[in-house]
This record gives sequence, C-alpha cells and structure tokens, in this order.
Amino acid sequence: MRRLLSLWMFALAFVALPSVAKADLKLAGRPRLARGETHARQGISPRMGVRSGMAIVPNGFVPTIAVDWGFFGGITDRFTLGVQASLIGYLGLKAGGGADIVAERFFGRGFYLHAALGAQGNLPARAADVQRAGVGGFGGLGYEFRIFERMALALGVDYDARVRTDGLYSQMVLMGVNFRGYIHKK
Repeated sequence: MRRLLSLWMFALAFVALPSVAKADLKLAGRPRLARGETHARQGISPRMGVRSGMAIVPNGFVPTIAVDWGFFGGITDRFTLGVQASLIGYLGLKAGGGADIVAERFFGRGFYLHAALGAQGNLPARAADVQRAGVGGFGGLGYEFRIFERMALALGVDYDARVRTDGLYSQMVLMGVNFRGYIHKK
C-alpha cells in the first residue's frame, strides 16, 4: 500500500511541475501557433467524456465503460488542475462511481500526461467477489485536438489502480474520448 501511494505521489509530482510557459501569447483573431508554443488553457475548463476498457481480474477481465464529468482550472497554458467525477459500469456487476483530483501537464501543442488521486465505490477484484470501495488513482497520456479556439477533443488511455477496503487490488485499463471547453478572459 505504501509503495503504491509513493508511486502515485511521484507520478502526480512529475505531472504537476509546470514548465516555464510563454505568457505573452497574442491572440488577435486566430493566428497559427509557432513551433513549441501551446494553446491558451488558463481559466475554467468544463469537460465530459466516455471511456471504455477492462477491469483486470484473475484469469480474465470484465468489460468496463465509464462516463466522466469534470471542472478544471488552467494554472498556466501547460498545467491544469481539477476535479473529475466518474460513473463506471461493469458487465454483469453493479455500477460504481467516484471522484478524483487530477493534475494534467501538457507538452507542445496537445500531448499531455495526467495523474489523479481519489476514491471509488464498487470496485471488482475478482469476477465473483463482492465489490467494495477503494482508494488510489490513475495515470495516463493522450492528445488534445483543438476543434475551435475554445473547444477541444481529447483522445487518451489510462491505467487505474486502487486498493480496496479489504486489501485487494483493483486495476483497469481504459481508452476514451472527452470534449473540453476553455472559458478564459480576454
């Protein structure tokens, strides 16, 4: 448990360390970004997404689908911090839900790494076992495509690992898509 927590803290610290971002972006109209520049991400960012994948259990897996909602705040153009709530359905098992605090670090125009810590209910550890609540988080990577100046579509993959209240581990691999809005002052 202690090793898992220290691993997630290391991942969160790596993602959370924002690099020096250019603060002098001039957005008159919508000029093309120069190489190495990033999109404006400061301000409020509501998000909604769908992820699908599998919960890993001994001798197999359980198909999984998740619906996520979140509100993020852009600290810099390359770093966002937010809260994400999820509703997760497992094939043949009870659905679960939870919330995470997520840190996201952008590299270049759209590539990002993110790490999260939080809690979730009804986690499976074995296909026939009773589902229980657990704590942990997820880490992942993805790419954000700007559709409009203030709207983006992101594709990503996440690895979710949590420790249940009975000490068993629950793991999931999820791939998904989410829509992001960027509300910032001019």
